[in-house]
Amino acid sequence: MDAFTKLLVQDYPVVMVAWARFGVMALLYGAISWSSFGWRLFRPQRMRVQCLRAAAVVFATLVFNEALIVLPLAECIAIVFIAPILTALYSGRYLEERATASTWVALVGSFLGVLLILRPGGDLFGPAALFPLGAAFGLAAYQVTTRIVSPVDDPRVTMFFSSSVAFAAFTLLLPLGFVAPRSGADLGLMLLVGALGAAGQLMLTFAFRYAQAPLVASVGYTAIVWSVGIGWLMFGHVPDGWSALGMAIIAGFGVLLVLRR
Repeated sequence: MDAFTKLLVQDYPVVMVAWARFGVMALLYGAISWSSFGWRLFRPQRMRVQCLRAAAVVFATLVFNEALIVLPLAECIAIVFIAPILTALYSGRYLEERATASTWVALVGSFLGVLLILRPGGDLFGPAALFPLGAAFGLAAYQVTTRIVSPVDDPRVTMFFSSSVAFAAFTLLLPLGFVAPRSGADLGLMLLVGALGAAGQLMLTFAFRYAQAPLVASVGYTAIVWSVGIGWLMFGHVPDGWSALGMAIIAGFGVLLVLRR
């Protein structure tokens, strides 16, 4: 999904790509959930937290898509993985889930990997790095609020509500940037991004329903491995030595944590 988004934001406004994505997601979630919930899709049990979750989605999407315009795919995703550190901190404050020693070791090690990627003098050391860092804050808020609402709201309600709110927000922002799809292939990519987003977020919502937030966030480190391969295949980008080391550290600590748990 992120790779296809990176392709689209090179030629289309960030707001428009996000609008298409969440429009497709809202339609898909509505289609599979309406018969079971009806109007209850618009009335989740934890309304205020659900709205906060949707706001986190909107913010994280905007800044992350901006990052994809100027940063390589793998490095961009790797930087976002400061989010598990923030998720662990938020979880201790709002969820009363104390991270184990092994979790903290993995998260601290991952943060060191991020520092290697953002090292002073490196190609990524600059204002553009603030975009994925901002996305990390949004992602952490999204992960924690997902954990809060998951025991009381069905995942289908959660996903439909947040997607609908995000779609409404991006509809309001759409006058800031709209370009009609230039080809059927571009339109197909926009639809595909929405479909992939719908599937991925639904699975993530179920994950947060059955496991603690820091652990679920750590499992996501495997995305770094995939992003390196996809970035090479689609964009011809290969991370430099220091960035590759930082990514390996991040992924390695994540895998060790999963094996230990």
